[in-house]
Amino acid sequence: MKNPRAGIYSKIKKYSTIKNIATILNRVLFSYAFISFLFWFLNCFEIDWLYHFNALFAIPYAIVKNFYVPHGVGVDFTVAIIGGLALMIGFFFELLSNNLQQVLNDLQDEEEQMIMRMRRNKAQQKKRQASPHVMGAYYGENIQDSNFVFLVTANILRLRGKKGEIDLTFQNVELWKQRVNKRLIDNISYSKPMQKGFYKNNLFIAYKDFSYVDDFIMHLRPTFDSIVNEFSKYGVTLSFSCVLSSIPEIIYLEKELDCMDTIISLELESDNVILTGRFKSVYDTKTNKKYLLKYKGDYNLSKNLTISNRQPLYVLKEKIRREEII
Repeated sequence: MKNPRAGIYSKIKKYSTIKNIATILNRVLFSYAFISFLFWFLNCFEIDWLYHFNALFAIPYAIVKNFYVPHGVGVDFTVAIIGGLALMIGFFFELLSNNLQQVLNDLQDEEEQMIMRMRRNKAQQKKRQASPHVMGAYYGENIQDSNFVFLVTANILRLRGKKGEIDLTFQNVELWKQRVNKRLIDNISYSKPMQKGFYKNNLFIAYKDFSYVDDFIMHLRPTFDSIVNEFSKYGVTLSFSCVLSSIPEIIYLEKELDCMDTIISLELESDNVILTGRFKSVYDTKTNKKYLLKYKGDYNLSKNLTISNRQPLYVLKEKIRREEII
């Protein structure tokens, strides 16, 4: 039986190859344009040693000369025209590369959704076949096939010194954020995550075992509270913005982090964990869930202003007390 992912994978491979070629050509043409403008500028001063580089422009020079012939004794703009043409073609390949990246993102989303559908279908099939005493074990295995990712940023709201409030300059905000991130790493990474690091200055932590997610969430509130209290002694008022999501394989980590970074930039809520639709689709298969997921709304997560990519987002509610805890 033909693998349904094969067609999408083939398209991803093809478009990825074309995108890589377009990116290389874009960089080469931009570099060539820069060299052309530099060569033309220096040539205006009639520098003798420049003739050693004539071979770089021999073919384009001959082509441009068919359409442009300088008149009189003025400056010869042929090499500058070559640079301008290289720049224009370079911009074309940059546009092509960006469009292909959007196509790749859509194909990867489609592949990811197909993976989730296949897992759900497999889960339903197993559920029908399994006896009650093995059903829970199966769901545990299904959940462990997924990874979960946590992205968090510290919001420095106010700084106070002995003489009063301190202006929030970029430098002092970044300094305090680094200190907060260090405390977060010390408090959260004790559980040996699969991967941790920074994405666009925001701390991320990825775990392989999705069944651990409830314990991880339960640990967040006291961690945040202890850090807020600790830094308040230094006159720092802060809050946290964070997102939880799920990925089927680690190869999707960077793409998912980019989406999660967009969610954080929306500034939806401080000290609340925002959840993606991908996270919900996996969490809904979990047995003995400690939390409910409250629908927050659909939001456009596309960074391209001409393309809409509305996706549902959720927040956590504690299941027993029915009150939001994060």
